[in-house]
Amino acid sequence: MGNIKGKNILEIVCGGAQNSIYFAKQGAKVTALDQSKEQLNFARKLAKKSKTSIEFNNGSFNNLHMIKSNSQDIVFSAFALQYSNNLKKCFSEVYRVLKKKGVFVFSLNHPFFRVVSSKSMKVKRSYFKTGKFLDTDGFLTYFHTISELFNPLIKIGFKVEKILEPEDNNKYPDPWRGL
Repeated sequence: MGNIKGKNILEIVCGGAQNSIYFAKQGAKVTALDQSKEQLNFARKLAKKSKTSIEFNNGSFNNLHMIKSNSQDIVFSAFALQYSNNLKKCFSEVYRVLKKKGVFVFSLNHPFFRVVSSKSMKVKRSYFKTGKFLDTDGFLTYFHTISELFNPLIKIGFKVEKILEPEDNNKYPDPWRGL
């Protein structure tokens, strides 16, 4: 994301706001959003402890009405889009709040993460079986194919500059390598 000093950054589904805190420490003007009041209370405590100034909002990433249009340089999301039952609405809202040359940076599990068992390394479900399911922690999540993730971005007006996947190296222990 480069130098973020002075940039307006919105983190959607901030959880404990650890990313937002990092951004604020780098000099960004940060707004963090989560629909969980418990997560926001925890995030406020972390922000206070780290002596950072962050504006917190309670709400859904499918409705960013509290964020002014064309106001954000960067919208950031870490491992949260799998909780959206309406990616088109989420992406439309992100597009609306971004400045003309704004950037949307997000990460999420690769769709094959749900397809292959990390224990047996065998296919456990169809890649094309999309929709809602309960994850191992009991959270309602939504499985999307790559085309379901990226085609709405393009249709809304985003320019997808790059997709980064983990490198095939041995820096980090990973049961997916060496297949």
